[in-house]
Amino acid sequence: MSVISTIANYGGKIANNSVDIKQFVVSPIASTVQWLLKSIDATLTKYITPYSNSPVYINNLKATTITAQNINAQNINAQNITAQDITVYNFHNLSDVSLKENIRDIDEGEYDKILYLMPAKYNFKNDDSKKIHFGFIAQELEEFFPELVENKEIIEENSNNEETEKNVKTVNYLELIPIMINKIQDLQEQINDLKKKFNNI
Repeated sequence: MSVISTIANYGGKIANNSVDIKQFVVSPIASTVQWLLKSIDATLTKYITPYSNSPVYINNLKATTITAQNINAQNINAQNITAQDITVYNFHNLSDVSLKENIRDIDEGEYDKILYLMPAKYNFKNDDSKKIHFGFIAQELEEFFPELVENKEIIEENSNNEETEKNVKTVNYLELIPIMINKIQDLQEQINDLKKKFNNI
């Protein structure tokens, strides 16, 4: 198995028979990456995890879709995985209170900023189908919610099949949900207050 190349370098086996460390060729830029493959006997669940914190890239042209019944953020422990399309039945973010600190409410000044966001529809330049997507422009979102925008290195392939690294901005759409919920709750309170005033007339 290989992430981008079809050639695999197997790095051998360590003492525990249920654990294999393998190397996969990923690109001419980053020659190899080590993976840890572990099977837990009690559940027969298999885990594949990058051995280091290096980013993992899945080439858009050669591995367009990752399909799994359940991808858990704890099971796939990578700094980032870049792919054109990931299809899953369930995706769970770690959210247990025991893992968190500095827990506080989102204040009105923060969730009110959502009213200034400009949703857009667009297609991606490298998508020949020109499929329409809906979302935000990362640079615009960053002005109001910089915590939701990060810079990532991706690998692009040009018309000469040459791979180059490119720095791009990414958006954490999931964490927009609690901000939107806060604003919806605020608007509902205003509606309820107006209803009471109307009923008292």
